[in-house]
Amino acid sequence: VANNLFGGTGVSIGSNGVIVSVTLLAATAPVGSNTVINLKKGNTYSNSSVVGTYSMSSNSQTVVYSTTLNFLSSDNFFVDITQVGSTKSGSGLGVQLGYYSGY
Repeated sequence: VANNLFGGTGVSIGSNGVIVSVTLLAATAPVGSNTVINLKKGNTYSNSSVVGTYSMSSNSQTVVYSTTLNFLSSDNFFVDITQVGSTKSGSGLGVQLGYYSGY
């Protein structure tokens, strides 16, 4: 379990837009239970709030979620890992945000 996976100031896209997909990828799949993350949005980590919770099933290495999350150029995104596999945590977690900018 880890907070602020992107670190520091999070990830900023730099213009207004919309996130249309969230993809979770793992080099080694979790075993025993799902890996769960919270995607957070805000100007800083301390004032961010959860805008989505996403889960990767046990024994899975990829999952893609369709979503519609509007954001402003001043928004930053942060990721908290809230659960990992119970038998084997999994490793090499990646979080990919698919988006359109310039709205």
